[in-house]
Amino acid sequence: SARLDYPMEAMEQNMTGTVIVSFMIDTNGKLSGINVINSRYKLVSEEVVRVVSMSTKWAPGTASGEPVRFMFTMPVQFNLE
Repeated sequence: SARLDYPMEAMEQNMTGTVIVSFMIDTNGKLSGINVINSRYKLVSEEVVRVVSMSTKWAPGTASGEPVRFMFTMPVQFNLE
């Protein structure tokens, strides 16, 4: 599984905040269309996209008991605490 690493340059520049990323999960659990919706910093956005693209299969959505494609949006928080 992929590990999220806080980019060193982002840490040195005290870049904190939330990256909102969306992607499609197909009927087999494969991800596609990874897209950053909102982020203040390119460095942390690139890290989120890298990790999400390396993730294992996800559970697909279901409708009437059948697997269906669906769009998923999630926030990823970067904090220096």
